[in-house]
Amino acid sequence: MQTANVQRIDTLCMTIVVNRFDPIRRYQRAGRISVTISLHPCVAVPPYTGFNHRLRMGQVTDMDENVQFGLGKGASGLVMPPRRKMSRAVSHPADPPAVASSPLPDVEEERVGAEPDSLTGLRLFAQISGLVSGLIAEANQRHGTFALVSLDLDGFRLLRESFGHAKGDDIIKRAAHIVKTLACPDAVVARHGTDGFIVVLTGVASGADTAVCVQHILEAIAVPCVVGGEILRITASAGIAMYPRDGEDLDTLSGKARAAARESKAKHPGALRFHSGNVTVLAKRRLRMEMDLRRAIENNELTLFFQPQFDVADGHACGVEALARWFRSDGSVVEPRSFIPLAERTHVIGALGAWVLKQACETVNAWRTQRSDRLTLCVNVSAHQINETFAKEVQQVLKSTGFPSKQLELEITESALISDSHTIIECFRRLKTMGVRIAIDDFGTGYSSLNYLSRLPVDRLKLDKSLVHNLTTQWKDVAIVRAVIELGKELGIAVIAEGVETERQFQVLKDLGCLQVQGYLLARPTSQKEARAMIGRPWGGRNVRSTSKDCGPGVLSAS
Repeated sequence: MQTANVQRIDTLCMTIVVNRFDPIRRYQRAGRISVTISLHPCVAVPPYTGFNHRLRMGQVTDMDENVQFGLGKGASGLVMPPRRKMSRAVSHPADPPAVASSPLPDVEEERVGAEPDSLTGLRLFAQISGLVSGLIAEANQRHGTFALVSLDLDGFRLLRESFGHAKGDDIIKRAAHIVKTLACPDAVVARHGTDGFIVVLTGVASGADTAVCVQHILEAIAVPCVVGGEILRITASAGIAMYPRDGEDLDTLSGKARAAARESKAKHPGALRFHSGNVTVLAKRRLRMEMDLRRAIENNELTLFFQPQFDVADGHACGVEALARWFRSDGSVVEPRSFIPLAERTHVIGALGAWVLKQACETVNAWRTQRSDRLTLCVNVSAHQINETFAKEVQQVLKSTGFPSKQLELEITESALISDSHTIIECFRRLKTMGVRIAIDDFGTGYSSLNYLSRLPVDRLKLDKSLVHNLTTQWKDVAIVRAVIELGKELGIAVIAEGVETERQFQVLKDLGCLQVQGYLLARPTSQKEARAMIGRPWGGRNVRSTSKDCGPGVLSAS
């Protein structure tokens, strides 16, 4: 979600030069049509968007189909394909009339008794099977093609939780209106799930035509709008399957379109993607990995690694961060960057997070003979885990393991605070009353950081590794790190730098007054046995040589 300047207009004018053949309906259309479009009150047009700018400049054409889109005199903003219900001016006298054709058999009344979606007025996905069957029969008879598009709003669940269900309904209604307005003539539009739509585009002769139409819809949805008094940019992702190339029935086409939409949402939110064999392979691979992950959690096949954290002053371990690792039975390793996002997307994160918390508390509790009175256990928490019962679940784990609450620190990324700040803040306040510590991870990369520092009961900030990485090359990052350290001192919040990988970075942080560090230079994530041995020795067994003018920055060497 981004904020942006908004230019509101009431009408759009455009001229469309069309000379194309519809393979399903078997007719030609030619001529120049002037169209005036009244915009829905919720639709606002940004003063400039790259795609629409190219359309205005005449740089986007489909030469194969002899279709050119251009705006009429005085028009500004978004280009939309015409619909039958638009008011059309008389075409130019010199232009040839459109060639008539027999219309597609009307199968829309096949389910007269079916109630449409009460919120949007659209058909439900279950109600369009008859319509699509008719389109398939017609396409087979004419040797034609059509496209099925799956369109999903990005981040809708978090938007609804942040602004409430009523505002969420407004967002859905706005999106539905845009889809209905901008879909090609005779398109079949249905609501699918909570935040999705299925659109069957029949007036397209190629993938290029489909992409242009879908791109118009995505750009219109992405136009900034007002939600709950805030200007937001809400995006949608789309997946496209073509008949008969990608399937010959509704279930197959919709399944492949949804798979392409999920792939688009995961890699490039706000974009469109055509189905390909690779998408199907990836979807099957993710499903298999999800099932394997569930079994791994149930069968206790995961393991925990720990990465020590150190006080800069004396080199003693001040904490350990618990990190889940997945070693398959065949000896292969699944990287955390693969299975953690998968767990979040598939709601396995709740079970995974509960397992990590309990195992970490039990493990570190057994180290109590080695400086454990000052050792903080850090456990990462996903925003997907936090709800009304999370604090109670943490309390039960502490009770069952006997781990002291004052030594447990829960970390959440700064960017996650933006998604559902109210729920997270209330949950963390309950955790604080139990004595649990709160840390903000990846600090310096999110939004409105200072605002959340004033509202959250924060005990520690973890400087993002990207800031640490650039300390020796970017003076602006040095200034930011210095400012965060000073801010922490003023607010009584500890600051730790993660991702310390070089001796120079360590020395710069020390000179800036950072009191705690973590990174590969000092200790990599390691097994329970090795981590337990490291926390008993200053710097985990490494020696620190002091800085001198001759040797330059302080140096850490293995003992």
